[in-house]
Amino acid sequence: MAVSRKPPDPGDFGRADLERLGFVGFIRVKELRALRPIEPTPPKDAVGVYIAYRQSEKPVSFLRRSPASQWRGNLTLPLANLRGRWVPDSSVVYIGKAERLKTTSTYSLRTRVSAYLRYGAGSNARHSGGYPTWQLRDSADLLIAWCVVKLPRTPARLEGDLIDAHVSRFGALPFANSIRGHR
Repeated sequence: MAVSRKPPDPGDFGRADLERLGFVGFIRVKELRALRPIEPTPPKDAVGVYIAYRQSEKPVSFLRRSPASQWRGNLTLPLANLRGRWVPDSSVVYIGKAERLKTTSTYSLRTRVSAYLRYGAGSNARHSGGYPTWQLRDSADLLIAWCVVKLPRTPARLEGDLIDAHVSRFGALPFANSIRGHR
């Protein structure tokens, strides 16, 4: 008989709730960008889920043009679209995953977070997920946190569970997520 799996409960997605689920780091984007490579965090070979977290109490403000890479074309969104996506009661801006679907894959939390940050800074990094993140005027002050995932859990399952929980709690995807997670 299969054991039923209880999805994680992120509560209101506050920092304490995320830490209770195993998220660590909570390092500012501008500090991670200063680390080249972004060592010693996140772990070099680990897979898992990462979150962009906005702790500012200031009203949100957007840039008219995205500073992110243009390798997939200009993904700048109109200000009205950004305002419509914004989830005012949520501090979680983006939920992403680092998963190795093939044994030859080099994806890890470190490489995916690094690509996310480099993409947002305008480099040719191959990471367009979460692209609305970089139109936040204070994106350099966002905190990046991560949770290492070990079997039998998978990054895709945790990402999907967290996105589903966010939709249940706030009635919307996190601001910079465009789709629900894959499982």
